Amino acid sequence: MKKIVSLLALAVLIRMSAFCNRPPAQAYDIPTLLLRVRDAVYDVNRDGEVNCLDYATTFKYMWDRSYPASDCELVRNYNPRGTGMNHIFARVRFGRYGRWQLVETWAQDVYYYDVPSVWGSKYDPAYNYYNETAYWMRDVGYWR
Repeated sequence: MKKIVSLLALAVLIRMSAFCNRPPAQAYDIPTLLLRVRDAVYDVNRDGEVNCLDYATTFKYMWDRSYPASDCELVRNYNPRGTGMNHIFARVRFGRYGRWQLVETWAQDVYYYDVPSVWGSKYDPAYNYYNETAYWMRDVGYWR
């Protein structure tokens, strides 16, 4: 009887872990995803340009098909009077309670994608706008 209870408890734990597992941070292969985005990006909002909005929304679309959707969101940095920055990029969370990493989705070097590093003094995190993912994804037609 004790053995059956132990096996049953083990089966329950294994089943529960299937709902809780996330890929470890090292499983998030950002450079490969950036290369896939580079190959697939197009003018998703039909404004005549392939720019940060196209790259960021394509990144998010592809991320959601490879990794947990809740670990990636789009961030807008809008600072027209200061540095002139008006840009959209991604923010990726490594692990359930892990740190967030800003990802320049159209970085020239796929191994050098950290937003502050790419943009330098032009980037000011005080002008980041969060929780806009749904707006931008609907705007380009990826989400309804």
